[in-house]
Amino acid sequence: MSDEPTDAERRLARRTARIAVRNGRPVSVCPYDPNGATRHRLLALEFVREYRRHQPSTTDYTT
Repeated sequence: MSDEPTDAERRLARRTARIAVRNGRPVSVCPYDPNGATRHRLLALEFVREYRRHQPSTTDYTT
């Protein structure tokens, strides 16, 4: 099996992130190990990007 996630796996990671946002869960519920194998790191990245797209940070860094 390739280290590169399939399109279906990437879609699932994004969908899982949207569900987490909708249910008010923190980004730390990401089911992929960002320190694991290449496949898991790439899926964690997909998850976090999608999560942040739907739940942007509310931290104000300008003050």
